[in-house]
Amino acid sequence: MKLFETPERKDTEFNPRKHPEIEEGEMFLTNVSEHEINEFLSHCKYDSKRIGKIAYDINSGEKTMGFLPVFISKEEYEEFKDRKKGKE
Repeated sequence: MKLFETPERKDTEFNPRKHPEIEEGEMFLTNVSEHEINEFLSHCKYDSKRIGKIAYDINSGEKTMGFLPVFISKEEYEEFKDRKKGKE
């Protein structure tokens, strides 16, 4: 690879909306470091938050060691978004 050349991307990128651990009515929120998961959960505003088992890199789709996926309810997300929009 030449200096300043961007690496080639895979033809297929991982789609977090299709994470294999998503349950009905949920959406993927983020991946969180295993070392920071407790702090993240204590500050996460969503009551429906749920921790998964296997995190995937959102660019490559490869399993990401040391991280855990976080899922939330789509309904709670929409309600929060609507409340926030109403305050603007």
